[in-house]
Amino acid sequence: MIGSLNMKTLRWSALAAGLGVGWLEYRSHAKCEKQHAIEHQYHQQQALIEDAKKAYARSKQPLQPPVESPLTLDEDNLEAYLVQLEKSA
Repeated sequence: MIGSLNMKTLRWSALAAGLGVGWLEYRSHAKCEKQHAIEHQYHQQQALIEDAKKAYARSKQPLQPPVESPLTLDEDNLEAYLVQLEKSA
C-alpha cells in the first residue's frame, strides 16, 4: 500500500510539474508573439513614414521640362535625320 501511495504521489507530482512547465512555456510563447506583433506594426509605420517623406520630397521638387534631343527622327524624312546625325558627329 505504501508503494502504491508513493507511485500515485509521484505520478500526480509529475502531472503537476508538466502542467506548470507547459503553462510557463505558453506564457513565454505568447509574450514573444505579442512582442513580434508590436515590432511588425512599428516597422510598418516606419515604412509608411519613409514613403510619406519621399512623396513629400518629390512633391516639393521643381518641375523640369523634358529635355528634347537635338536629333529627332522624322518618320517621313529619314534622309534629313541622317544628315542631322552626320552634322552632329
